[in-house]
Amino acid sequence: MRNPVESSRHGESAPTSRGATKPRIQIPGATSLALTCLFALLAAAGCASVDSTDATRDPGFLITEAQEIPEPYQPLGFIRVEKFGWYLFAAFPVFSVTLDELVWDLLVAEAKERGADGVINLKYEIFSPSFWRFTVLGAAPIPDWSARGLASGMAIKRLAKKEPAKG
Repeated sequence: MRNPVESSRHGESAPTSRGATKPRIQIPGATSLALTCLFALLAAAGCASVDSTDATRDPGFLITEAQEIPEPYQPLGFIRVEKFGWYLFAAFPVFSVTLDELVWDLLVAEAKERGADGVINLKYEIFSPSFWRFTVLGAAPIPDWSARGLASGMAIKRLAKKEPAKG
């Protein structure tokens, strides 16, 4: 006698409790469709990106995450910049947000406008777009394909070091 589990796997009739057989309905490709949908959902929910910038792009300008530097300086004020972007289907940039343009094109440009030649205590964060973002109440996911970047730091003017008197 054939195993009832094996016969039901192959689209044949599965036995009932009284010995009669009941036909099984099979949808072709249903398993692969379900797995494809599950993979797409997991891929959209777990995306990550890596971004970097060249710290020596402007050799005369000091930029560091350190809170203090060993040479004397005058703080000119706290600066903060923000940039928004939008990505089609959360993947294809229409208006991009990158670390390089956030730090060099916006933050350093703002610091130079104030007469600074450096930024210390640099902090930055980029919020990537999400294919689905859940509402506060979690009622329904909504598409949110926007991105946002924030950068901040203390604009400084480095002071000339005093030479010790020769005597």
